[in-house]
Amino acid sequence: MRFAARVSRWALAIAVVAGTSVSATSALGASGAGAATGRVVKPAAPSGMQILAFEPLSGGSDQLIDLGDPGPSAGDTTLSRKPTIDPDTQQSLGTDVTRVQVVEVLRRDVVVILDCTANLPDGAIMFYGAFRLSNPAPVFAVVGGNGAYTGVTGTVTTTAETIGGEDGTLLTFDITLP
Repeated sequence: MRFAARVSRWALAIAVVAGTSVSATSALGASGAGAATGRVVKPAAPSGMQILAFEPLSGGSDQLIDLGDPGPSAGDTTLSRKPTIDPDTQQSLGTDVTRVQVVEVLRRDVVVILDCTANLPDGAIMFYGAFRLSNPAPVFAVVGGNGAYTGVTGTVTTTAETIGGEDGTLLTFDITLP
């Protein structure tokens, strides 16, 4: 099976488990608010903000678990713990812990669910959602936070980028704090 669209590292991870060929040039990262933990791009709402963060494809750890038949199948899971960096300075921001699980294998695509905790110096932001691996810019719901992010709401959009010569995922957090 070949996927025509650029897909995230989650697709690559699932494909590696399954022995599938994919075009993948991204990973997942996270950031928090403020100059010390990410780039605040613009106010997203009167009480909100937009923050950018980057996770390089390399680094960290991935555990690929093939639970079903050979190839992608429902239940196949990728678990990862990855470092995240500021996209402007390439300075460390923290780590994220992510789980991606196959829900359904379609003829030329795979539907997965993702949950991620982005651990930052001043707290954590959790996000969740289901998407097709062929989607080049999935949007996830922010479902909670702790520390400085207690009560946070919003969305996280992921896109494949190359920053500092490194392929990875740029995350755009559009969040509102209480």
